[in-house]
Amino acid sequence: MASPLHPLTPLTIAETDAARDILLGSHPGASIYFRIVTLLEPAKAELTKYLDAEHSGQLSPNTPRPARLAKIHYDAIEKNSQIPVYQEAVVDLGSKQRVRHELISSEFHASLTV
Repeated sequence: MASPLHPLTPLTIAETDAARDILLGSHPGASIYFRIVTLLEPAKAELTKYLDAEHSGQLSPNTPRPARLAKIHYDAIEKNSQIPVYQEAVVDLGSKQRVRHELISSEFHASLTV
């Protein structure tokens, strides 16, 4: 069994693929245009506990680790629409669920061009 990734290690290709698949599952039938998929770093309080254990030499396989979260910026064109809508989502790679989702108003971003 591979050791767990450090909480600040960039997403692996497999994690990026999993994030994509989770997101696609939340938009059945839509055309999705991914802008970026990146690691969402853990909250400072959660990360500090992990780093304290790491720096004191007390890190073990049983040490609690922050969730691996992917932040995804994308445009979605739903199946009954012709209009791309810019969105941001966060997926939890451990639970394989979208845990946050936000529609971004067109006044705050450049439009999709294809």
